[in-house]
Amino acid sequence: DGRPLPDPPAVDGPNPSFDGDQSGIHGLGHEGSRYEVMFFLNAPDDSIEGFKEVWSELGDSIVVVGGDGVWNCHVHTDDIGAAIEAGIDVGRPHRIRVTDLIQEVEEQAWVRDQLVELDKVVPCAVVAVANGTGIRDIFRSLGVQWVVVGGQSMNPSTADILAAVEAVPSDQVVVLP
Repeated sequence: DGRPLPDPPAVDGPNPSFDGDQSGIHGLGHEGSRYEVMFFLNAPDDSIEGFKEVWSELGDSIVVVGGDGVWNCHVHTDDIGAAIEAGIDVGRPHRIRVTDLIQEVEEQAWVRDQLVELDKVVPCAVVAVANGTGIRDIFRSLGVQWVVVGGQSMNPSTADILAAVEAVPSDQVVVLP
């Protein structure tokens, strides 16, 4: 609407949430909150400061932007329910999304590991559809070249499966749905 954004709050000293160690949730180890909770929130502007205070007790990486009764909210937390309930206490959260940050990091590592091994040409490659690190690890231990993330009630698209078939180093491919 053309109005300037407010100045960010002043910070005294260095950022207390960053000590220089980058091995947390987005690195190789796990420290910090497990879940990312995001939603749009319809709430009065004067209720947002209290909402942010509640969230500051639940997690970190808090971002709440918007105005005129519509807010985009983001937090990293271990308590999904409390994060959503805080939104309900001040208004109406909608388009709620929750991401398991640990699973996301494991999936990214999984993709990197698969890409490293794709240079080994095989007479017949296997592409499988599976969900969960345990079953994917079993498939990998049995020689499956590519695992497409999916399963019951979250089937991958045909394009995802085709991309995996085209990525494996073989002219012959077996797909395990």
